[in-house]
Amino acid sequence: MGDYPWSLTCTLVLRQNLMMLSPSTVERMSVGERLDAIELLWRSLAASPEQVPSPEWHGRVVAERLSKIERGEGKFLTLDEVKRRFSSDSEASHSAGGRSRGPGDCARLS
Repeated sequence: MGDYPWSLTCTLVLRQNLMMLSPSTVERMSVGERLDAIELLWRSLAASPEQVPSPEWHGRVVAERLSKIERGEGKFLTLDEVKRRFSSDSEASHSAGGRSRGPGDCARLS
């Protein structure tokens, strides 16, 4: 099982046949256990990225951004600008009730 924490590995192996953890089970996990679970899931997804579906709108956004670059209309941000933008988006999201992002939000960043 690699270098995964023993307790998390045991927890997930015992629940392996369920294929999904219930929200109540996740809520009973400590913050550390939840972070370990996220890491475990992320590593498993990263090991086979070709199996991770990409929403159809991602392709449209990428194609439009590449087209802008080819036309010389692309805008590029520094890392500091990106951090500030995400920081202000995060603050606005919290004040707006924490709604999730969607295709319109990503397109807005282009």
